[in-house]
Amino acid sequence: MATAAHLTEQVSLHRNVLGTAKGPWLIHVNSVLTATDSDNTSLQLVLENLSEEVHSENRRLYLVVPASHLDIPQERVAIAHRIRRWVETTSGNGFLDLVAGRQ
Repeated sequence: MATAAHLTEQVSLHRNVLGTAKGPWLIHVNSVLTATDSDNTSLQLVLENLSEEVHSENRRLYLVVPASHLDIPQERVAIAHRIRRWVETTSGNGFLDLVAGRQ
């Protein structure tokens, strides 16, 4: 597995604000991992709750997506929607696999 830490700021989700029923959340992409023999990318995200009602709540999300989906605007919207649903329906840290056939 190869680490591409310098790519974190190039991932379009980095520093996006996601509106949810639990308030706004800022997405930080901590790391991007790719395997040479795979079409998938693993992202380590830190989600920071920006709501003034909550005392600096952060959650970690490990996300696996097809690498090509990060370059397609419609797919990035779908990824953001899945992250939003995850934030709204879970608590704590977690893992989300968005690779086709394994959802």
